[in-house]
Amino acid sequence: MQFFWTAVCAAALVRQTCTMAGMSGTFDCVYVLVFAGTVFVYNFGAKSGWRRKGAWFALFCALACWLELPFHARLAALAPAVIWALYLGFPGWAGLRRHAWAKPLAVASAWALVTVYLPLSPGEWLSWFGVLLQRFLFIVALALGYDLLDRAADRQQGLRTLAGELGVQATVRVAYICLSTAGLLALVNAAFGVFPWRLVPLLLLSLLLSAWLIPWQLRRFGPQPWQKFTIDGLMAVQAVLVG
Repeated sequence: MQFFWTAVCAAALVRQTCTMAGMSGTFDCVYVLVFAGTVFVYNFGAKSGWRRKGAWFALFCALACWLELPFHARLAALAPAVIWALYLGFPGWAGLRRHAWAKPLAVASAWALVTVYLPLSPGEWLSWFGVLLQRFLFIVALALGYDLLDRAADRQQGLRTLAGELGVQATVRVAYICLSTAGLLALVNAAFGVFPWRLVPLLLLSLLLSAWLIPWQLRRFGPQPWQKFTIDGLMAVQAVLVG
């Protein structure tokens, strides 16, 4: 289940964007590309041999779907690769990962660009920029939840993160700010007619659930690997509520 779960949540966010835009829910290469690409990104470095093999097979499927997309969608789909190259760096340049703020921003930028802009036409990108920011802030909050769980491992690897630099309480406050701002943007986006007002209470409910769950499970159980499953599930919950 761990092999597929994050990818299911990514595809669910794409479906959410289509629902918000009033687009047809027909199954196409966009969903397969997002699903397979996410499987690859989160599993190609796994210790388990079958997970690594599955990840490379998923990459093959993602590339096949990428070739079927129109040019503008190909560009949008390449955005995460550019972002992660900037984050990880390359020979002669250490990349942005030396900065504590870089990890959640890189994760959120990649996820937001793909799950918001990929299913849309270029003519809609400007009017949906507010939704892009809304999704970005939502994912930043979830990524901070991940970093709170990984603080010990990140310290051992010498990886600087906001959670490691700020501590638990300050990191939770930053996540609250992100979720609150995402809620305000939902109101603004609805006011400008980007999506219907009836979706706003559902979006706000999912943001409130996120604000409660991330710190609660950490306080109640301490950092546990299974909590990443529930944090990812907050994306699926938002998509189901909106859908």
